[in-house]
Amino acid sequence: MIQSVLAAPGVLERFIGRTEEEREWIPQIRDSWMEMWPLASSPETSGFISSLNTIGTSDTANPQPSADRSGIARASELYSQLVLKPQREGGGNNVYHDSIPPFLKSLEANLEEARAWIAMRLIQPPSLGSENYLVGAGTAKAMKKDTVSELGIFGWSLFGVPEGVVDEKTVGWLVRTKGRESDEGGVAVGYSVIDSLALV
Repeated sequence: MIQSVLAAPGVLERFIGRTEEEREWIPQIRDSWMEMWPLASSPETSGFISSLNTIGTSDTANPQPSADRSGIARASELYSQLVLKPQREGGGNNVYHDSIPPFLKSLEANLEEARAWIAMRLIQPPSLGSENYLVGAGTAKAMKKDTVSELGIFGWSLFGVPEGVVDEKTVGWLVRTKGRESDEGGVAVGYSVIDSLALV
């Protein structure tokens, strides 16, 4: 859920945009995000988003449904392009493809549960194959597969008022690789493996 709140109109502007150069970055940053929205916003979340000054936000800002079923309805229309993600980590909890419509149907009568889920457009990896050997959790056998990888960059920022950014630093990275046939990507549950970079 925090992902969809951070992507809502006006939230990014709370962290950057104090200079002309930073304001030019905002549309480019938003254009790099996948569209996402809550299946049903809570009154608290809707109130927070409504209180933000969204003047001048990018046209690519993510839509935020009201605290009803509008998020579910939109996901029903676009389900083939989406993944449904719960407020959990670790992998194995997402809902994909033809499993989405019946799952959304089950949420229509349970808005409290729906508020724990977001819809996100699927990231489409390059169609060009990349073969690699994977050694998954609990096995010593390397398996050759057509793979896709995900690079995550870790960093931290310290903000203060009214100074803005006090300090920030990039502190590391993580590469996860999985077989192209797999929707999920959790390492702990065996869907993907920890990988390394080869810069060329």
